[in-house]
Amino acid sequence: MTDRKYLLCRPLDGLNDTLGQVEICRAYAASHGRVLLVDGRQSGVLGEFGDYFQMAGNGHIFSMTDAVMPDIDRLDCYPAEIQGRVSTVCGKKNPVRGGIRTVDAETGVPLSFPFDQDHPEPLLLHQQGGGAGKGKSFDLIDRLTLVPALAQQVRDAIAALPASYSALHIRNTDLRTDLDMVLDAIHNHVAGQDLLLCSDDPAVLAVLQAGLPATRVHQITTPHFDANRPQHKAARGADASLRHLIAAASLIDLCALAFAETLYVPMVLSQLAGGQLVPTKKNRLSGFSKLAAYLCEDKDRIRRLLGEAGVGFRPQARAGKVRLIKPL
Repeated sequence: MTDRKYLLCRPLDGLNDTLGQVEICRAYAASHGRVLLVDGRQSGVLGEFGDYFQMAGNGHIFSMTDAVMPDIDRLDCYPAEIQGRVSTVCGKKNPVRGGIRTVDAETGVPLSFPFDQDHPEPLLLHQQGGGAGKGKSFDLIDRLTLVPALAQQVRDAIAALPASYSALHIRNTDLRTDLDMVLDAIHNHVAGQDLLLCSDDPAVLAVLQAGLPATRVHQITTPHFDANRPQHKAARGADASLRHLIAAASLIDLCALAFAETLYVPMVLSQLAGGQLVPTKKNRLSGFSKLAAYLCEDKDRIRRLLGEAGVGFRPQARAGKVRLIKPL
């Protein structure tokens, strides 16, 4: 037994969804006197959350190998059905009204707890994907800083770009962007300018270079997988060093997009479902694009995320412009 109470957040899915899930758990833990444990190994960061992020205060543990990490398999927990196997529980996704719910593959119990009440168990588990609600990822990222080595890596990558540039984020794997729509929308605006491309699809660079011959197109990270899955999903089975490289690249891209003078964010119009390309239920933005747009609108947000590496960095960069690209 222990006098301390814990909340283990094991987020799933991409970076924006990961941040949203951690935020709802952080807020609950703060309100109910629990220590927040974050296991990022099944999330978009593809490893320990603490390998990338740090946060002020001592009410959280961002690494499952931290010396003060409790033995989660020895604690009474909610849901009770997974007690004794919290560290190894295997989840599966179940469609439910309004989305997807992750449940225990063995018992079918949802891998979460009611957030609207307190609980007596020393350990609560929340192992879910999805964005967790509008703006939740924004709330968390304003509390985080990148670990110093990664923050310096981000700063160095952005410092190599021109002093002023526009940027474009293209999601083009599981969610698909109409590249002709993008070219039609931006070609007059970026002619003769520098344009940073960040994409999960390695084929997009050649399309932009051919379609925007008067534009200087830059790319500071390169997708490692040519697949119909996002990089963070395609990399799940890769070795630890490659997973870290891919996760770090996504954060470099995020920060570089945010430092743009103008950020173009196209709506995705179709997605892969059952091996077929089908229209999305509604024209939508990817979560990563939303996060980049939020940071771009106020450069001080991204400087805070960089911590010491952000102090005095590109002081001329202030509020960025976000331009939505959507069908006519």
